[in-house]
Amino acid sequence: MQRLKIGKTGLRVLAIAVLLPVLSSLPALAADFTIKPRFTAATEYNDNVNETRNGKGDYLVIAKPGVTAAYDHARVKYDLSYDFEYKDYTQNNRDDEQNHYLNTNLNVEALKDLFYVDVSDVYTKKFTDATRGEVSENDTSVDTVDSNTFTLNPYFRFPLQDRTQTTFGAKYEDLWYSGEDSIDKQIYSLYWDVEHELTKRWSMSSSVQYENHEPRDSTVDGGFERYLAALGAKFVYAEGSEIDFRIGPAYTNFKDTSESSTLQFPWHFNLTHAMDQGWTAKLNSSFEYREDPNTADTRAMQDYSASVVKEYDRGSFNVALAYNVYETTNETTGDTSKWVPSAGGEHELTERLRLTYDASLELENSPNTSSRWLVANGLYYSLTERASAGLTYRFKSYDTTGSSSDYISNTVGLEFTWSY
Repeated sequence: MQRLKIGKTGLRVLAIAVLLPVLSSLPALAADFTIKPRFTAATEYNDNVNETRNGKGDYLVIAKPGVTAAYDHARVKYDLSYDFEYKDYTQNNRDDEQNHYLNTNLNVEALKDLFYVDVSDVYTKKFTDATRGEVSENDTSVDTVDSNTFTLNPYFRFPLQDRTQTTFGAKYEDLWYSGEDSIDKQIYSLYWDVEHELTKRWSMSSSVQYENHEPRDSTVDGGFERYLAALGAKFVYAEGSEIDFRIGPAYTNFKDTSESSTLQFPWHFNLTHAMDQGWTAKLNSSFEYREDPNTADTRAMQDYSASVVKEYDRGSFNVALAYNVYETTNETTGDTSKWVPSAGGEHELTERLRLTYDASLELENSPNTSSRWLVANGLYYSLTERASAGLTYRFKSYDTTGSSSDYISNTVGLEFTWSY
């Protein structure tokens, strides 16, 4: 079992020092503390466990205990969600897996209405190829690495006047990856934000930030300093409907002298429009920086997407279309661009029987031409208030011109879940 890494000893001591007073007070404040265990037992048959051309199948036995905990009292809030997943490949056509999924947050109002401390730790899966985006809950762990991100964020927040708030603080992030070729990083940031409410519907914001990115291993080349500034506006024009926009310069000074400094203009645009009868439409556009497990630097990403969501009495469904462009890390290959249509939802067939369905397609058109399908369906039946059974099916495929890595994978599973 791999241990969770959270950074330097001093920061671990500081995080523990913040957590101990909270944990020690729980017996006396039990009403403010909730804990909900859960357990899932499943069996699957996957006809291509390594997702290779003409790959071998295997039967899996899966055990997944987990827990959700929350503490909310006075000026302290704590949330935790953790799952441990053990996968036994009974025919040994793939190594057994021990997976961890952790998301925990601690928020402390250290000085009332003035000084705050946020601590978080996230342990999850990341694709080794950053252009694949986030790992879907329905996806497998093939071509992924474990990722652990520890964040410590002390900051001051107070009003400058009746409708103006300012925040300034520091942030430390420690990024660790399990892959042998991955590069662990440490990020130190200073920031200052100002928010001003013009009217009940209009608000403005501004921010400046300094970031220092360093590989944890001093023998690894790379790292950079980044200076950012941004102006933003938000307009709420109806209930559930708003426009949000931010833009500003970002100057990056690379420590590796072989790379030239860059001046770019990250932006974020979001339009949410609520309509009658449970319909919601969204338009999004952004230029931002994404972490890449395989480099000491970040990768610029442009994202353009449109989606429609429908909520109704017995379920919901959504359709979306996205276009993504990832900055290249190899000058000979060019940027990576792809179209990603998707659809999904859930529907209550009866009071006890529920259907879920999701499908997505990645169409990469540069620098390669390829397509990836991921389809996941589930049929779940509530046995009791706390127990349920599910029948699942997953289809994956990858097809690229002139490659021997094409594959098709089908998985059928049966699972039983108990939750407190």
